[in-house]
Amino acid sequence: GFDQLRLEGLLCDVTLMPGDTDDAFPVHRVMMASASDYFKAMFTGGMKEQDCKVFLISGVTLDNCVEVGRIANTYNLTEVDKYVNSFVLKNFPALLSTGEFLKLPFERLAFVLSSNSLKHCTELELFKATCRWLRLEEPRMDFAAKLMKNIRFPLMTPQELINYVQTVDFMRTDNTCVNLLLEASNYQMMPYMQPVMQSDRTAIRSDTTHLVTLGGVLRQQLVVSKELRMYDEKAHEWKSLAPMDAPRYQHGIAVIGNFLYVVGGQSNYDTKGKTAVDTVFRFDPRYNKWMQVASLNEKRTFFHLSALKGYLYAVGGRNAAGELPTVECYNPRTNEWTYVAKMSEPHYGHAGTVYGGVMYISGK
Repeated sequence: GFDQLRLEGLLCDVTLMPGDTDDAFPVHRVMMASASDYFKAMFTGGMKEQDCKVFLISGVTLDNCVEVGRIANTYNLTEVDKYVNSFVLKNFPALLSTGEFLKLPFERLAFVLSSNSLKHCTELELFKATCRWLRLEEPRMDFAAKLMKNIRFPLMTPQELINYVQTVDFMRTDNTCVNLLLEASNYQMMPYMQPVMQSDRTAIRSDTTHLVTLGGVLRQQLVVSKELRMYDEKAHEWKSLAPMDAPRYQHGIAVIGNFLYVVGGQSNYDTKGKTAVDTVFRFDPRYNKWMQVASLNEKRTFFHLSALKGYLYAVGGRNAAGELPTVECYNPRTNEWTYVAKMSEPHYGHAGTVYGGVMYISGK
């Protein structure tokens, strides 16, 4: 048959040369065209390889993306393979409701589950879908631990973990999966320590950074605001997030582990700082919620706040008693503020920054 003719090199009219080797494979054009849409398009349409890449990319749909990806992988079409990855990632929620999802190869599914760009799917939905994919064929269960490492279990609620995850057999028997559950449970049991327990699995799926504004004074009415707003670059507009429990002015803001801390300041418009407060709040962007943490040892406003090596430092400021030389350090592991070395003289309304692992203070 054709295979014997190919082995003997008879009547072969095409030579395949993989991109990563110098090997050459004489084949029959008609057999390649009958077995592959890619080669059929190349041989019958008079197209060069670049034309075929354009042809394949332009025709990718939910119904054929898996097959186009297979062709790209088989024939080392890197551009097409990258496009299929991007297409599957962008359309993953829709793909889940089709039979094509279950045909995804392990590598492509792992790529999607590990991506920060994956949107419009909850971690529970991703977990359930992955379980469906694994259970389709017994050999796929060998990939269970590798795939589950990409599910962000700490972002699930305790109820979801108990009702839907712990009830799955391999999540209780596979050592890696058991450790993933323990990681999620420990993370949720220690809310104050979460900023210093960050990992790839505790981070929200986002591939962009955001600009936020918080509090301040509305000068027309001299009213202190408690609004938190985020700038949406795509929509070119400011969007409101959960407001603080109380308005803040001349407060300190810093970030540890993608948690936003709001420290001290004052609730009323007062240029003398006599209404300074000591309360501290933490914003969780995953759930759009605020949480109160340990208060400062001293009320302070017009001070500087910096995050340095996983700690917060509140430097100087003033309150009803006057200007402050003291410096406090917040440890999120213990949820405590402690005094550290104070400045040689009081400062308030000063500037500060962190550079090279050192904090610098400048000004009044």
